[in-house]
Amino acid sequence: MVAGAVGTFTVGAAQRLPLAPVLPGHIGTLHHPIRTSRAEVQRLFDQGLTLYYGFNRDPSRQSFERAAALDPAAAMPLVGIALALGPNINVDPTSDEIRAACASARKAAAVASVATERAYAEALSVRYCGKSGVPDAAAYVGALESLQRQLTGDVDAKVLYAESLLLLRLRSPTQQETLITVLESVLRTHPTHVGANHYYIHAVEGSSTPERALKAAKRLETLVPASGHLLHMPSHIYTRTGAYDASIASNISATAADLAYLRHNPPSADAAMSYMHDLESLAVAAGFAGRLAQATQTAREINRVEAGMAGQSAERLFTPALAFVLLRFGAWDEVLQLPDSDARELPSVMMSHFARAVASAKVGKTAQADDERRAFQQAARGLPKDELYRGNSTGDAIALFAAVLDARFAADTVEAIAAWRRAVAIQDRFAYHEPPPFYYPVRESLGAALIDAARHAEAERTFREDLSRNKRNGRSLFGLWQALAAQKREREAERAHQDFLRAWSSSDVTVTLAQF
Repeated sequence: MVAGAVGTFTVGAAQRLPLAPVLPGHIGTLHHPIRTSRAEVQRLFDQGLTLYYGFNRDPSRQSFERAAALDPAAAMPLVGIALALGPNINVDPTSDEIRAACASARKAAAVASVATERAYAEALSVRYCGKSGVPDAAAYVGALESLQRQLTGDVDAKVLYAESLLLLRLRSPTQQETLITVLESVLRTHPTHVGANHYYIHAVEGSSTPERALKAAKRLETLVPASGHLLHMPSHIYTRTGAYDASIASNISATAADLAYLRHNPPSADAAMSYMHDLESLAVAAGFAGRLAQATQTAREINRVEAGMAGQSAERLFTPALAFVLLRFGAWDEVLQLPDSDARELPSVMMSHFARAVASAKVGKTAQADDERRAFQQAARGLPKDELYRGNSTGDAIALFAAVLDARFAADTVEAIAAWRRAVAIQDRFAYHEPPPFYYPVRESLGAALIDAARHAEAERTFREDLSRNKRNGRSLFGLWQALAAQKREREAERAHQDFLRAWSSSDVTVTLAQF
């Protein structure tokens, strides 16, 4: 028996077997041979490992649980259960999951009939069964380093070793280099390994050279059509390299797979959050591409899902995602038509007042704008500043919102530019996160303010700097075009104009500096 908050199953002829997940789509071709006499157990193990590599925790665990029930003498399904109950870069396990993972790893070690499978179980016991009651990440790295040295021909041992490095909260430069080296060595010999491609994207996406993972991104478009998260992963690289339409396409495929899974399986918080994540990434990419209809449709779907999770009407629920899409496109009046936020959700309340303050200021409703700004400040004071918000401190996020309001409420251009520079400095300190902590690159607004002040050379530098960070950002290309044209640099301005037209080719809106 394996028990806990994660579920209970008992192996026995009179007992109902755990159900495997329903996967509407091809699960890929990954194969890791295990010691079992049953082909169905092998199939379920391969399915579970594929889903594990795709951060699909619930269906991965369910696949392993059914395999373990079908062959109680097989060790590797129990190893799989222990893996699936553990952390990934998005999720930390509960205490019940840690206890269940430890029990499963120990049972796997006890039933293993071959040394290689016992070695996997023992490595996971090191991870979960320490006295602290939390996974020992450093000890697990050491155990998996030894495992992959011991099992030199086992590609999954290498990929799991790389994953253990990826999961370290703080990696040293040497550990980061090792992570990339291991994954690149796997991809040279096993270019379609789903875990290696997935983890390689995570390993390099926040670096200065994310294009290294373009081949991995392309492969993940088709490797596992049943996994929404794996279909979404290419968008991390496409957005970082300025291929916004490709990012949109990846996330559309991902959300379709997410919905198919949700329709065919019992309710799952993990699956719902994965769907929400893919929707948010879709909205971000559509914002960069200037595709208002796509961005708005996506934000309204986020609103619908959040309302369903909160048991509220979508028409009466404020959703930051929708407000930020409308702000991104300068739809000030539409922002002011959004419903009030639920007063119990302080972050949402703060963002609601922020959005209304910006929109009110832009349409000249000064008194309303002042009221909304004061309400924003009151809500912000009630938030803990030391918690994390999208990989960064809540305090820094609040400071950025506040600096943007300072700029929007500035009495003159000089004051506005100073506030925009503060906002840029705060945003530059943010660690990489997908989706980003703030809804747009504020250098766009700084550049527009500099043009408004006829400081065109500074505006040019500002837009060029943004383009070094946000490749092919259509708004910054537009701003660069305007800054160069104002300096009478016609040939360079025309090149920027053509770059803008290419970047904006799928857009359904006309861009103006007033929207910045």
